[in-house]
Amino acid sequence: MNILGLDISTTTIGVALVNGAGKIILLDYVKPEGIGPLHKAINAGEKLRMMLHGAQIDVVAIERPAIMFKGGSSGQTVALLHWFGGAMAVQIWQMFNKSPIYIAPSTARKVVLGVGRFPKGANTKREVLNGISLLLSKDDWPVGGKGAFIPECYDMADAAVIALAPVMNLSLIQCVDLSLEGT
Repeated sequence: MNILGLDISTTTIGVALVNGAGKIILLDYVKPEGIGPLHKAINAGEKLRMMLHGAQIDVVAIERPAIMFKGGSSGQTVALLHWFGGAMAVQIWQMFNKSPIYIAPSTARKVVLGVGRFPKGANTKREVLNGISLLLSKDDWPVGGKGAFIPECYDMADAAVIALAPVMNLSLIQCVDLSLEGT
């Protein structure tokens, strides 16, 4: 069983493909390009199609979008991210004929890293990257100058956690299904 994990946002989409044994097959990212969210979603879908061409995918797991963000993001930002995530889910459906499952980030982190929520003041993105990088070779990560992780590694780490969570806890495949089936 191969599981595709996605961390979807309008700036960077983290992509991880793992097999049933938890081995990373693909760890990458997509940068949506275009003017406006529709063009970005179409562009990101095309890039994913090319990246995953020929890959066997049995389950698609997407990080459940936030309802609100720390720091007080506007309702408009949250609505845009939900719209974009929905547009990407439709493209996933068209690519693989599979309804994605949605996994809460804290649930995935608890299953994979043993910590659902990090202490107040902790940099959650950095903690996730540090935790998941212990499970993978340094060669799996793109690096910038002086060998430091590039910013997209945070999204890749989130995608890896989302992809690994159902491998480590199969009941997550039965989690809340906000799919297109029955509509």
